[in-house]
Amino acid sequence: MALAENEEIAAGSLCTKIACTGHFLLSGVPPHLALHRSLQSDRNHRAVAREHTGILETDERLRVESGFIKGEARWAPNLISASPTLQMGIDNGDLSTLLLGSVPPEEAYYVQRMGRSGWRDGNALNMVLANSRAHDLQFWEDPTPMLAGQVRPPSVFLAAEEVYLRQVTAFRV
Repeated sequence: MALAENEEIAAGSLCTKIACTGHFLLSGVPPHLALHRSLQSDRNHRAVAREHTGILETDERLRVESGFIKGEARWAPNLISASPTLQMGIDNGDLSTLLLGSVPPEEAYYVQRMGRSGWRDGNALNMVLANSRAHDLQFWEDPTPMLAGQVRPPSVFLAAEEVYLRQVTAFRV
């Protein structure tokens, strides 16, 4: 069916929202003209989402990273849902917005993750979703310790046998 035919069918139909007793009406501007103008605008950007996790095969992971960073093709990813695998040692291109799905466990993780955006021009919008867990709610109530907390340098317990075994195994390879 053509758009105009759909409009005629929709006009007068019952509202589908809960507790709504109204009817659909046609507006003064023909919707197909507004849609046409919108589609012709150079401000439209398609969201091309990809997942970036440690379970991806190396070739696929590199393809996602390269497409996101370079963004040369129209179908290149411009939205990535990532596990912490994306936080270390990868140039995230012109990443400008970051949304964390929970409050990181420590200040160092927070600083590391938030520092992934704004590399190119220094501008970034960073957001953190606080879940209903005690840890997240603690920082929702008072984010100061997370924002101004002291970042402890990583440490290793050198007397741990596992550390020596890993070093010896890595040295042999």
